[in-house]
Amino acid sequence: MFGLQFFGMEQKSALAARHLKAIQPDYYWILYQARLEMLYYFVEPLLAGMIKKVRETAFENMDELTDFIRDNYGV
Repeated sequence: MFGLQFFGMEQKSALAARHLKAIQPDYYWILYQARLEMLYYFVEPLLAGMIKKVRETAFENMDELTDFIRDNYGV
């Protein structure tokens, strides 16, 4: 059972990394070179909204990005 669970988690991580490669290739390659691309699975729910906003160029300066993070993530 553990083996199946591990394989399932690895598959989900690979799919999340593939999704990141499609939506933000530069960020994917940074993580890939550090051998961390599979860990994107754990932060995908948090970063997906931020990546979408950045791609839409909704942030004109760092203050707007900081406000977005503070409002949505409680940091």
